[in-house]
Amino acid sequence: AIVKHPETHPYFQRHDYIRTLQNKRSYGYDATEIRGHSVFEYHWKSRRGKDELQVYIDWQKKTIFSIACHISQT
Repeated sequence: AIVKHPETHPYFQRHDYIRTLQNKRSYGYDATEIRGHSVFEYHWKSRRGKDELQVYIDWQKKTIFSIACHISQT
């Protein structure tokens, strides 16, 4: 769902999913609460650190909770 989501396309068109993944998550063991939702975070960052993608997954609903994507123009 993350790779296919339209808001993540700009990041994944430029960067590899596995090589830029910053955190290896343990499916639920590191879940946190945000506005009453149990979520866990996936975080990608380019090698030079100019492009970043953060995706929060609602652990209980198994859906994307929020997406934040920053792509540099240079």
